Amino acid sequence: MLAGLVCLGAGVSPGCTRQRNTGETTMDPRRAVRIMVNKDGVISLNGRTVTIDELKNGLLVAGRTSGSVVWYYRENSTGKPAPNSMLVFNAILESKLPVRLSTKSDFSDVAEPGGGSQ
Repeated sequence: MLAGLVCLGAGVSPGCTRQRNTGETTMDPRRAVRIMVNKDGVISLNGRTVTIDELKNGLLVAGRTSGSVVWYYRENSTGKPAPNSMLVFNAILESKLPVRLSTKSDFSDVAEPGGGSQ
């Protein structure tokens, strides 16, 4: 599994800040683009079902807003992903926005390497 928090680009992205003395990175939830993929591959962007093209457009728009971040959740994350899951994750990576992976559909945790969460 990928690290729970990915801040892409050189240094820390705008929306991604380092906490003093902990080395931990946090993201502003007010700027979060929430993306979910269910076990059947249905894509949701901020609570609305979208196509992959609509998702890419949403990420493009978010990329124009300073401090935007992606929160990503995939249902059944330990099982085989639906084909759309890989399309979605590739779109997220292409957006170059910082990403926080979650194991909960309400995005209340951060996924960690090895499958744990905090």
